[in-house]
Amino acid sequence: MPYKPKTIEKAYYSITEVAEMLELSPSLLRFWENQFSALNPKKGKKGNRMYTPKDIELIKKLKLLIKDQGFTLKGAQMALKKKESIEQTETPVIQTVQPDHENSPKEINTQSEPSVKFNKTELAEKLVRIRMGLAEIIKQI
Repeated sequence: MPYKPKTIEKAYYSITEVAEMLELSPSLLRFWENQFSALNPKKGKKGNRMYTPKDIELIKKLKLLIKDQGFTLKGAQMALKKKESIEQTETPVIQTVQPDHENSPKEINTQSEPSVKFNKTELAEKLVRIRMGLAEIIKQI
């Protein structure tokens, strides 16, 4: 049986250890702390940040969303808030759209007021869901 070294998991990691582990700068970790209320590492008597493995998992998610997938800070905040509800949703993110021949573009009256009003928050949430769905599809490819 081959030798398998034990991985020792610490209860707390310093900001320098986390930054090196995830290839991020300590200043970026401090900035994300201000932007994301869920990221709140404990601080020692001298004010040193002490990150738990749970904090590190959150930072990994933030890095994936912001650095790898190109989310804005606001988009990443919304994605984290909506992640559980998206995972529980049974409706597929991408649906096939059937053309509507009765309302072809040449029949649309461009002078009238739009009949549908958009809510920016709802649209932003839908965009987050679409991005997350696309990210999952890309992972499968």
